[in-house]
Amino acid sequence: MLGIALSLLQLKPGPVADACLLLIGHAAAGVALFLTGLVLSGQHFRLDWKVVRATAAADIIRPLVTAAVVFILPVSAETAKVAILLAAVPSGFFGILFAVNYRLDSATAGSMVIASTVFSIVTMAIAIAVLFPG
Repeated sequence: MLGIALSLLQLKPGPVADACLLLIGHAAAGVALFLTGLVLSGQHFRLDWKVVRATAAADIIRPLVTAAVVFILPVSAETAKVAILLAAVPSGFFGILFAVNYRLDSATAGSMVIASTVFSIVTMAIAIAVLFPG
C-alpha cells in the first residue's frame, strides 16, 4: 500500500532505500523458484480432474478472458499483447505457498503448477505466434 501511495504521489525513495529495494527485487525471482522446487520435490504428481480443470483455467481460460478484457478496454495494442502474454504464463508458486501455509491440499496445487508449466509449452507457443507473428 505504501508503494502504491508513493507511486501515485510520484515520490521517489532515497538512493539507499532504492538500492535496498533493488537488491530485494533481484533476489525475489530466484528465491521463488527455489522455494517452488523445494516444495514440489517433496510431493507426488497426481493428475485428476481438479488438476486438469485448474490447468485449463490457468493456461486457456485466463488468457482468453484477458483478451476479451483488453478488447473492451481502451488500451494500446502493445499493452494488450503484453497483458495477454502475461496471462498465458503458467501458474506460479503462490498457490503452493498458500496451500502449505494454510494446510490445504498442497499436492493438488503442486500438481497444477507442474501440469500448467508442461502444458504452457503448447499454449505459450500459440500465444506468441498469434500475438507476435513474423
